Amino acid sequence: MRKRVSSSLLILALMAIPPAVNGQAGRAKILLSGDIYPCPVITLCAIDPLYEYVPLQTREIPDDDAQRYARLYFPRTRELLYDFSMLFFVDCDMSPFSGTQVSLMLGGVEEGELGTFWTFGPHYGSVASCDLQQVVPHEMSRDFNSWAWGHDYYRVIFQRDRPPVFTPFIELGLENVRAYGCGQLTPRPGTVIWGDLVPFGWPWMVSWEFGGQGGLCWVTADDLDHPFWERSTYGFSENKYPVDILANIITYTVGGELPEDVLLPIYIRRELQNFNNGRNLFVGVIEFVEKFGADTSDLYEELLRLDSGTMYDAKKEYMEGEYAEALSTARLGNEEIAELVEMALDARERALLWIFVIEWLVVSGASMVSGFVLWTLMVRRRIYREVETTRLLSR
Repeated sequence: MRKRVSSSLLILALMAIPPAVNGQAGRAKILLSGDIYPCPVITLCAIDPLYEYVPLQTREIPDDDAQRYARLYFPRTRELLYDFSMLFFVDCDMSPFSGTQVSLMLGGVEEGELGTFWTFGPHYGSVASCDLQQVVPHEMSRDFNSWAWGHDYYRVIFQRDRPPVFTPFIELGLENVRAYGCGQLTPRPGTVIWGDLVPFGWPWMVSWEFGGQGGLCWVTADDLDHPFWERSTYGFSENKYPVDILANIITYTVGGELPEDVLLPIYIRRELQNFNNGRNLFVGVIEFVEKFGADTSDLYEELLRLDSGTMYDAKKEYMEGEYAEALSTARLGNEEIAELVEMALDARERALLWIFVIEWLVVSGASMVSGFVLWTLMVRRRIYREVETTRLLSR
C-alpha cells in the first residue's frame, strides 16, 4: 500500500505543474523577496498559470538564514536572472544581497530586462543605503513615515487618464474599499502617479521607466500584507480583487496586453481556484480511503485524465487569450471534478461500511458471549451447589 500511495502522490505532484504552452513564452516569472508570507503574489501564482514565482525570504528569519537563502536561491548568472520578468521587494531587507547581486539586478533594470515592485516598512533604511535604491520611484532621501496615519481608514482614488491597469476596477467598487496602514510617498521627477490616498492626499502608487528606457518600476504606499491587499495579517480586508490587480500590474510591466473586459480573467481565476479546491478535497478523501487498503488507481487515472485533458485545454485557451472559451472549459472542468469528488466519497462510504460491519460484529459477539456467561452464572447458576439445610449455631 505504501508504494501505491507514493506513486499516486508523485502523479499528483506532476499534475500540479502547469502545462507547457507555447514553450511557456507567455509566463511572467517573479523573484519574490522580503517579508513574503503572507503575500497575494503567492496566491496569484498558485491560481493563474500565466504567473510563477521563486521565493527568497530575507525578513522574519535569522540573518544567517537570510544570507544563506540569498546565496542559494538568487540566480547565479545574468542569463538566469534575465529569465525573470519582475523583482518584488516586499518590505525587503536588502542587506543579505551581495554587491554582485545588487549590480546584476541594477543592470537588468537599466537594460529593460527587469521590472521592480517595492513596498516599505521597518527596513526602509536598508533600501535607501543600497545602490538599487536609484530605481525606486520614491525620493529615497526623504522619510517614508511608515504607518504615518496609524489605523485611520483611507480609500484609493485612481487617476482616470492612465492606461487601464486600475481603472477597470472602479466600476467594481474598488474606490469604496477602506484600508489602513500606509506611508508617505514622495514621487521623483518624471514618475507617474496612479492613485491618491483619501483623505490624506498623498500618492498611493507611483511608477516610472527607469532612465526612460529601462524596466518599469513601481512603489506603493502600503504593504502587501496590509488590508488593501491581504486579510490574514490584520483580520480585515474589503478588497475582493487583490490578485487581479497584481495580475494587471505584472502584465502591464512585462508589456502584455491588458484584457478588454477585466471580469473575464477574474471569472477564470475563480474557476481555476474552485478546481484546485475540488482537487485538494478529492486527494484528501482518496488518501483517507487508501489507509484502509482500498484500490484507488482508477480514480487517480480519472483525475489525471481530467487534469491533462479538460483543465489543460482551459489553461491553454486562457494563456492564448481566448478568455470566453477558457471560462467555458474551466466551468466544465469544475463539473467533472465535482463528479470525481462524489465518486471518491462513495469509495469512502464503501470502505467505512466494512469497518462499521466489522465493529458491529465484534461488539455484538462480545455482547453475546458476556450475556451467555452472565446468564450461566447468575441465572442458571450451574456451577454453584444450593444449600439445602441451615441451622443456627449457639454457644
